Amino acid sequence: MPNISFFPPSLPNETFNSRIARYQLIAGNRSVATTFKELFQHNNFSLAQIVPPHLDVLAAQLPGDPNATLNNFLAQNTLLPLFRPFLGTREPGDGQSICLNRLPRHVVGKHGDAYMCVQCMAEAEHQFGFGYWQRSHQAPGVTTCWKHGVLLLKSCPVCQLPFQRRLQLLEFPWKPCPQCKHKFDSATPPQTATKVAVAYARFVHDLLHAELQPIAPDLLAKIYRQRIQKIGFVWGQKNSGEKLVNTGKRLQSTSMTAFTEDLIEKLGHDFIAQVDPAFAAGRTTFWLRFSIVGGVMDMPLQRHILLIMRLFDSVIHFKQKIVSTCLDSWDHVPTRSWPLFKARNVLRTLFQSDLSPTIQ
Repeated sequence: MPNISFFPPSLPNETFNSRIARYQLIAGNRSVATTFKELFQHNNFSLAQIVPPHLDVLAAQLPGDPNATLNNFLAQNTLLPLFRPFLGTREPGDGQSICLNRLPRHVVGKHGDAYMCVQCMAEAEHQFGFGYWQRSHQAPGVTTCWKHGVLLLKSCPVCQLPFQRRLQLLEFPWKPCPQCKHKFDSATPPQTATKVAVAYARFVHDLLHAELQPIAPDLLAKIYRQRIQKIGFVWGQKNSGEKLVNTGKRLQSTSMTAFTEDLIEKLGHDFIAQVDPAFAAGRTTFWLRFSIVGGVMDMPLQRHILLIMRLFDSVIHFKQKIVSTCLDSWDHVPTRSWPLFKARNVLRTLFQSDLSPTIQ
């Protein structure tokens, strides 16, 4: 029998941290320790991780199928969908734990912080009667609201006390600041962000909700290289901005040095340093590398996103490129199976009619 009869249903794009904080308010528990014991049968731990631990314990205590509940937590309330495409593929029979083991526990530069948009909070209060914390605002490198184009807050605007405190649950905007007693005010003047920061935030939001499954790292490297070469960055050819002509000859090597310089110029040195801690620290040797280590491409998530932003003008086009590259790869695999041959043609027809299926 479930031990917990009620748990706050998820709101659109809500973080798991936010749901736990709302449970604390609804349950009326006097201490955070009591809430953690009730939900996780564990002492306080940080919920500011990409995927918090002990979600399975909570899932087992709620009504319904525990596995389905756990999968809903991961899909709706964590950043796992954002990381999943770049974590490598699983072998048949591998469980969800293989994917989770490849996740970094914390995002560099983000650990311990919780970010909010004042305007998003105000809109949620108007629509649902209370504000809540959104996943898209907590993603690596994001400092701007994808929707309103304003800088996110990570601390009280009056006394600068961080919203997320060690081993504590979020209290703002439901309660006043515990230090200065400042209450949430939707009239707090927002600060406008740069265009490139807003573009990055929107790209991250779209990628988070794109429902992409793990992409084989060798396929991902192929997609990157082909696109880099297509926009003109190959050894021995000056980038003219024109598309390369397919002569049927062996494709030239990608000019990664020239492309890296172009990416930095297009997105801006200061912005990339803000997004990528390694770049900010001057660790730029082989900064863009497509080597595969432990079944995963050896690049952090932020770099993947910067790369895809430069190579594709939208997440939709990136998804379409994955589909078309998969189809091209299948065409080179000989088969006498009529069902497989028929399936290839169906997928190709869907793609060519701009109705390509979501990568599941």
